[in-house]
Amino acid sequence: MKNIWILTEERPKANVVKTILEKFASDNSFKINSKKELRVVPILKDNYFTFTYKVEGITCDHFDSVFIKIASGNSSFVDFLVFFQEAEPMEKSIPLYAIEETKTDDSESRNTGIYQRCSKFVYVEFYYPGVKKIIDLLLNNS
Repeated sequence: MKNIWILTEERPKANVVKTILEKFASDNSFKINSKKELRVVPILKDNYFTFTYKVEGITCDHFDSVFIKIASGNSSFVDFLVFFQEAEPMEKSIPLYAIEETKTDDSESRNTGIYQRCSKFVYVEFYYPGVKKIIDLLLNNS
């Protein structure tokens, strides 16, 4: 069964993960079951951090597990790339969504101003033409 993989530069808050999963479920017309609070648990291998987390507290008949993978690029990177596939995304994998999370205001973000945030979508379009782009995820859950 397929998994949901969320690539990001830092570990997201559980409520952000839940919003991403609710968006995915809504877009695909199915329901997810979640506990009141999700847990984002680091995955260790031989006592070493794998830069991967597993999300606990959520179930769905349409996917198996939810993983968060820490990634970094050499340039501008959207807050989240979301993949729906069995194995960990590789260079040739195509994401479902490129997401910029909403901060309360520009003072909470290093991306000062909407133009800098939107420029990330121009960049991601070069690598993933046609990927669904979402900005202000937490404001309007669009």
